[in-house]
Amino acid sequence: MVELVISIVVLGIALTAIVQAISTSIGRGSNILLQDRVIELSQAYMDEILGKRFDENSPIGGYPPVTNCSINTEESDRDNFDDVDDYHGLSEAPTSQTTANFANYTDYSVSIEVNCAGTDLGLGDNKWAKRIQLTIGAPNGQSMTFTAYKGNY
Repeated sequence: MVELVISIVVLGIALTAIVQAISTSIGRGSNILLQDRVIELSQAYMDEILGKRFDENSPIGGYPPVTNCSINTEESDRDNFDDVDDYHGLSEAPTSQTTANFANYTDYSVSIEVNCAGTDLGLGDNKWAKRIQLTIGAPNGQSMTFTAYKGNY
């Protein structure tokens, strides 16, 4: 009888440790899923933004480069965004200009800042590049910031 009671106590302790380990790994697993979705969403937005012209006055093909760097958000409807700085100040729930399906991204948020930043890259003047900072907020309150540069060429 004593051996049976000792066996039950040892089994209870072992089972408690196993349940704690499993619950911890399940909790961390959901963070990985959220981070993966944040990265996918940021890639979709960066692909969209970097596919646009450097400036409103940039010719098709980018050459000759514009002579100055300015941030002009002249378009208010995202469907009409045609250059990088149109995205400056954008803050929205995820939407797509393409056929991408963002239905799985409820409760995420997107905000974008665009700045002249040629000197950040060691270039002689800010007119040679724009920095695009994209911040994605996940439903758990975490946010990740991604940065890319668009050159004036």
